[in-house]
Amino acid sequence: MGAVTDQPAPQPPERPEPSAPSGSAGASSSSGSPAPAPPAGGDAGGAVRAESPAGKKRPALREAPEPLEANDVATVTVGTVIWFALFVVQLPFYGWYSDHGHTWFIWTCLAGGCLGLLGLKYTRGRRDAIARARAAQGGGPDAPVGAA
Repeated sequence: MGAVTDQPAPQPPERPEPSAPSGSAGASSSSGSPAPAPPAGGDAGGAVRAESPAGKKRPALREAPEPLEANDVATVTVGTVIWFALFVVQLPFYGWYSDHGHTWFIWTCLAGGCLGLLGLKYTRGRRDAIARARAAQGGGPDAPVGAA
């Protein structure tokens, strides 16, 4: 237990390390980044600029943009088809893969295709839930998301 109480004693020397030239290598990796992150007197508008550990000015913070609408169902469908196509293409070479200990290539493709089917179920449900929510809010010209 004596060693546990001795551990807080080395912590105070770590605080001056970001400004100390000898601790600059260690400061940039772990203790240097958190120190300048919370700027004093910063507002929600992000007008305050903070210095990075290297002394360079970072650009003013801005609000995050709205997420882009994408056709997630089509994206997951393409990925799933690719995984299953790779599985089918590799099946004739099963003997070679088995002889060289690489059968996991084939089973990885099958697993990717099966997980893609789960992803399709999820993305279709999400798309339908978004469409129902938009219809409940009054619809508008962009009501169904990804509906064909």
